[in-house]
Amino acid sequence: MLTAQDLVDNFSNVVDIGSGVFRSELRTSKFHYFYLCLANGAAHQDLLVASQEKFDDQFAKKVFGCVGVLRPATGLLKIPAASNIYGFSSIVVVPPSYHSYFEGILDAKRTNLALCIPVFECEFSGREKAGQFSKMLWRTVPIADWSRKMVPKILLRFDNPKTGGGTGKAYDLVQFSTLLAEIESIRGVGSAFVEILNFREEVVELISDDEAVYTWICNRDDATRERVNPTALEKRLWSFLTK
Repeated sequence: MLTAQDLVDNFSNVVDIGSGVFRSELRTSKFHYFYLCLANGAAHQDLLVASQEKFDDQFAKKVFGCVGVLRPATGLLKIPAASNIYGFSSIVVVPPSYHSYFEGILDAKRTNLALCIPVFECEFSGREKAGQFSKMLWRTVPIADWSRKMVPKILLRFDNPKTGGGTGKAYDLVQFSTLLAEIESIRGVGSAFVEILNFREEVVELISDDEAVYTWICNRDDATRERVNPTALEKRLWSFLTK
């Protein structure tokens, strides 16, 4: 388990902000990180909140208060967040096997270090496996940036004979801008398709045999087929991904 002295020995500007919570700092060539740790929390695990370029002690305490006495888990836990100025709706509690915080610094003391991430509801399902979760942290969601706009989880599968592009049977994690580009590229290509999975694991398929329109199919049910004008598609997709 972590101690305050562990933080003092390994980080700079360690400050006791009360209730067993300590703020420390780490500067890299690119970023200035603040780590807020609740050492030896109520559930016999250490809790960590990481922020980038700014800190908010009271918000970090709110996060720890929401996590409360949750017992350590082997996978992700997604719980409701308290009302906050950032608009986050949930907290994802991450076991040490899923994250790399304090690796190479406090290896022997991080076996009970749960990372607490404030998130928008649509960013994580809470059911991600370790590999996908790690990929999301590196490729899509800047979890330490509390000023970020929401980054909905998007898994894309597509095939486009016109461009030769495709993902095969696999789904790829992408940004919204990439999704829009792939959808535009199948416009009017009758043999192409795009499939999109959102954070609820709902699926939408888009096809287009006419440049003036797309066909929208929900959850692989042909009875849900709808014709959607390209100008209305982006707004509808955003709603599907975030609501």
